[in-house]
Amino acid sequence: MHELTLAAALAELAEQEAQRCRVSRVVRLHVRAGVFRQVSPDLLRDAFAQVRRGAFADAELDITVAMPAVHCLHCGAGEAFSSFTAHCRVCGSADVEVRGGDELELTGMDAMEADDRETCAIGGGCENDRTY
Repeated sequence: MHELTLAAALAELAEQEAQRCRVSRVVRLHVRAGVFRQVSPDLLRDAFAQVRRGAFADAELDITVAMPAVHCLHCGAGEAFSSFTAHCRVCGSADVEVRGGDELELTGMDAMEADDRETCAIGGGCENDRTY
């Protein structure tokens, strides 16, 4: 089950970010998983429940499945990948580049401050606005 390996990697990354941002409790992890990763959201949630610990012992996963995009190398048009027929819907060219759809990213965390009074969203840097 490759979801268990991915869940362990997410848990390790979340633990590092929780320590770096000095949060006492992580409530939810926001994850973006590309469709080409072939990840079952339910299996990933179950696997994460097996490996979560420490500051995120009760954390849940919020998983967004990301579709790739098609960029036409002939006319420059770009659009979301809506089917597995990769061609340009503008000019019909098959000279396209498929972008994305293979990512697995921790995009943010909902965490409690050290005094457990407020939930804060972490998602970019953790200095002033509590995001990383």
